[in-house]
Amino acid sequence: MKNTLIGLALLLTGLFAGAMLVRQNQNINEGAAPASSIYFSPNTQNVGQNNNFNFNIKIDSTENLISGVDIRIKFDKDIFEIVSLEKGQSISDFNNLITSETGNNTGEIKYIAFTLDKSKAINGSNLDILKVNAKVKGDAPKATYTIEFADQTAASGLLETQNIITGSDSTSITITDHTNSDSTYVEGEPNSCGGTCGSNNNCKANLYCYQGFCRNPICSTETDCDCAIQKTATATAKPSSASVGLSKGATIKPVSSSSPKPTPTYTAGMALIDKPTELERDDSEETAESPINMFFTKYAMYLLGGFILIIIVSIIYATKKRRSINLPHIVPPTNI
Repeated sequence: MKNTLIGLALLLTGLFAGAMLVRQNQNINEGAAPASSIYFSPNTQNVGQNNNFNFNIKIDSTENLISGVDIRIKFDKDIFEIVSLEKGQSISDFNNLITSETGNNTGEIKYIAFTLDKSKAINGSNLDILKVNAKVKGDAPKATYTIEFADQTAASGLLETQNIITGSDSTSITITDHTNSDSTYVEGEPNSCGGTCGSNNNCKANLYCYQGFCRNPICSTETDCDCAIQKTATATAKPSSASVGLSKGATIKPVSSSSPKPTPTYTAGMALIDKPTELERDDSEETAESPINMFFTKYAMYLLGGFILIIIVSIIYATKKRRSINLPHIVPPTNI
C-alpha cells in the first residue's frame, strides 16, 4: 500500500511538471501592453447658447497596432445635443461598423468600428478616430461643463488581448451668450521647430513641447532642432584633400551653415512613419528563444510521456511484488 501511494504521488508530480513545461512555451513572449492614450481635440472651447460646435477624438497608440475602437463619451443631455458623428480619417479602412449612436436620449455617445484585415491596423500619434458635431441648447445656463470618456472606452491591439487604452482626458465647454456665428473648430497644422505649443499635440512629428516651444527631444535646449545632424556630421567628417597641404601653423575657418530647417530630417533612434496604415508586423523579428527553452518546448510532451510511463510501470511492478509476498505457503505434512 505504501509503495502504491508513493507511485501516485510521483505520477501527480510528473503531470504538474509536464503542464508547467508546456505552458512555459506560451509565456515566453508575454508582457504588458504598451500604453496608449485617448483625448479630445481641442480640450477647451467657449460656445454661445444655441450655437453649434465640434470636437475630434484622437489616440496616441505608441507601439500598438490598433485594429478596433469602442468609443463611449458621456455628456449632459439637458445642455448639449449631438448633431452628427463622422468617422475619422485614420480609421477610414475600419469597414466593420457595429454601432454609431448620438446618445441624445441617454447622454452617452457610442461608436464601435473595427477591421479584420491586419494590414489595415493603424499606428502613430494624433490618430483621428471620430469627429463629433454638437450644439448647445438655447436654454442652457451659462457655465462650464465637462464632456468625458466613459469607463467602457477601449481600443483593441492587433498583438494584444486586452484594452490598450491606459490614459484619457476630458474637454470643457464654457457656455456664453448666443452669438451670430457657430463655434466651428478647425484643426490647424502642428508647429515646426521653434513654434509655440501648449502640449506635444501642437508640434510636428518627432518634436515635443518644451517650455512652451517645439523642440527636438534629443537636444531640447537647441533652438534649431538640428542637433542630431550636426553631431553626426562632426563625428563622420574627414579632412579634405585640400587640407592635407596646409602648413602646420595654418588654421581652418568653419564654413557657415545655411539657415536651419524647420524640422529635422533625421533623429537618432526615432522612426518616421509617414503612412501608419501601411505598417505591418514583421514576424521575422520575434525574439529568439534560448536553447534551454527550445529543448523543453520541442521535447516537453515526449519527456512527460516517458515520465508517466515509468511511473505506471513502477506501480504495476510494486503491486505484483506485493501480491507475490502475501501468497500463503503450503507446508507439506510430516506424519506420512
